[in-house]
Amino acid sequence: MAIILITSFLLGVAMKIADLLDEHQLQLFKGANLLFGITWGILGVLLIKSNNLTANMYVGLLMSYVLRGKIDYLNHGIAATIIIFTFIYLLNGQHLDIQWPTLLFFFFALSVSGIVHDFLTHNIKKQNVSVEMVHTLISYIGVPLLYSIYTCQTIFFYSFLLFGIAYEITRTCGSYFIARQKQEDKQ
Repeated sequence: MAIILITSFLLGVAMKIADLLDEHQLQLFKGANLLFGITWGILGVLLIKSNNLTANMYVGLLMSYVLRGKIDYLNHGIAATIIIFTFIYLLNGQHLDIQWPTLLFFFFALSVSGIVHDFLTHNIKKQNVSVEMVHTLISYIGVPLLYSIYTCQTIFFYSFLLFGIAYEITRTCGSYFIARQKQEDKQ
């Protein structure tokens, strides 16, 4: 379980850095966007291979990103392709089973939460921090907590909680570094 939790945390970091490099102009080094796309994919594979239930949970999350149009840059596509091909390969080799209740629950719950978030974010003129906070609480705490209670499996809650904490810490730190880079560029 410790490996799943550590990998979940690292996945949150890698995923957000990949996003910051593309959408928010974080500048690290040449090729960083591809490196973090590959890293995101490899960490996703490690989660998929570690546990059948977390595999279905994170594939549900990935499918919700596809539905919402969040796989919109090359490094996102690289990560998604690595994860999906591995999932299919493991299914075909009978090393994994599709757990339809898990996959569909996370896909639908995270899709609805994300679509509501996207709608509110794009239709409110002033960015409202509470919209982000509510989305974070629902997606990273509420959804996995409900499923953990339903299944009596705490892995859903702790894995997503660490993933979400890492993602949000990386978002906050990334915003700081981007602001610093822009300030240095002006000088």
